[in-house]
Amino acid sequence: MRFNDTRLTEKKQYPGGDVKIQPEALLHAARGKNGGAARLWFLAKHFNQSGSRTIQAREFGRWVRSLGVERRTFEMWLTRALQIQLMTRRGKMLDLNGWARGYIILGCTHAKQQALIPLDKLIGKGWLSWTWARYIKRFENRPISQARLRELTGIPERNQRQYERRAGVIRTRNIALDPSRKADQAAGMREFEHAGAFAYKAGNCVAWPLPSSREVPGVELANNGRSRKIQKLINCLCNNGARDNYSFKIFYKDDQQLKDGLNKAKRLSIKGLTLPDYFYKQTDKARFFEAVRV
Repeated sequence: MRFNDTRLTEKKQYPGGDVKIQPEALLHAARGKNGGAARLWFLAKHFNQSGSRTIQAREFGRWVRSLGVERRTFEMWLTRALQIQLMTRRGKMLDLNGWARGYIILGCTHAKQQALIPLDKLIGKGWLSWTWARYIKRFENRPISQARLRELTGIPERNQRQYERRAGVIRTRNIALDPSRKADQAAGMREFEHAGAFAYKAGNCVAWPLPSSREVPGVELANNGRSRKIQKLINCLCNNGARDNYSFKIFYKDDQQLKDGLNKAKRLSIKGLTLPDYFYKQTDKARFFEAVRV
């Protein structure tokens, strides 16, 4: 045997860095008790540096176990991933499903922007907290209520608060100001329009609380990349047509965005769509939004 045999002297190089995940897909998978299988699939996509959708089963298993995942846990994740067909075994190889089919299997039909997560946080016990932080990164510094997030993800409010505390998410309470209403009209608005309305004496107007906004430090979104292409493929596979329900954007950063939003709302109102009562424009002061009646 020759001593310069590269098979003996070279050390196997495994991929490192952060893993690209689709937070919605992982959250849906957790609800369906497929969290381990979903994480293994994202790990396999990361391991598959060539992009061929085929990986060596043995080498993949060695890499996952080298990250600290116990053999029994790995085998349990792999068994479930094979059962739900995120991947299929072909001899000594594993064939991975593409992004679109994988999302559909996990119950996610919206190919939003992917996020980056360190390997240790993806496989660790608190992985749902870190996944949630990457999901709400998309809404960073935009008011959104816990009730709305529950509608989108199915995650109860209590769990949301727990995840955000663990992941170090910073919350900011927001307030709407209606300069068209004087402060002495607060009682009337509180009775007929906004239960939380109050007199904002500094501006001599009526104000009411808005949903909190969130800041997610230390979290990065991946490049948008092929999100549109993946979404088109999902639509084809699921026979998704046009959306029946249109959700309005109601928070705007400046006058031009607000003007464009109002014009769009007027055009859509002609089609019989129900408009929101107010749009909100960010003011110069942090956490204050000017309320504009639609």
